[in-house]
Amino acid sequence: MIIIPDTHGLDFWKDAVSKRQDNEKIIFLGDYLDPHEGKINKAAFEQCFDNLCQILEFKKANEESCILLFGNHELSYLFGWWTTFPHNFGRHFAYQKFLKKEISNFQLMHVEQYDSKPFLFSHAGVHPSWIKKYVKQKHSIEAAIEYLTISPVKKFRRRLNYLTIERKFFPTRWGSCVWLYLDDWGKIQHGKLGLDPYYQIFGHSALSNPIITETFAALDCGKAFRLDEIRGIITPL
Repeated sequence: MIIIPDTHGLDFWKDAVSKRQDNEKIIFLGDYLDPHEGKINKAAFEQCFDNLCQILEFKKANEESCILLFGNHELSYLFGWWTTFPHNFGRHFAYQKFLKKEISNFQLMHVEQYDSKPFLFSHAGVHPSWIKKYVKQKHSIEAAIEYLTISPVKKFRRRLNYLTIERKFFPTRWGSCVWLYLDDWGKIQHGKLGLDPYYQIFGHSALSNPIITETFAALDCGKAFRLDEIRGIITPL
């Protein structure tokens, strides 16, 4: 399985998908819109949008094997949060209309089962405290994850817009699965993020190099990766 973290207008994903083997699955972890590095100008915003259109074309041509997750940048336009930076204020409503039209091509998170181990893909990672407090599915973590996976994203519009900066003022609030940063977990002990039985794979937290441990992989570093479905090992592509 090929994993493509935040693109923000970059086209490294094209080289990655050219290396797919035997129609293997490809998953994008969100954040296609808004430039993340370099100059922030009209041309950069347009490049991000054009890149997203190309990704959507690829998705539609590979409907069964390509998965697109939402990132906080897409949801900020879709739901009118206006909270991301940078944000294309001049094209906000045009992007919103576009994403409403294409909403069926995206999902909030995805689970793959390899050798009895569930791998949980999301844009920013899932904190158990956010799940327990804001997702009204109290039977189990597994039930809550399934609920988030199969339900329409608009159902969680308010619950997804929990920014991590709010924790400074509301210490009982945790960032959602599109806003949580790696630092918000506090001190990570032995690479554990505490959402058993899932192995979490996410982007969002910009890194120079990926962090890959026994229980999670933070991959937002401008590179694509491959998940070995037999060994459960993640390596740069």
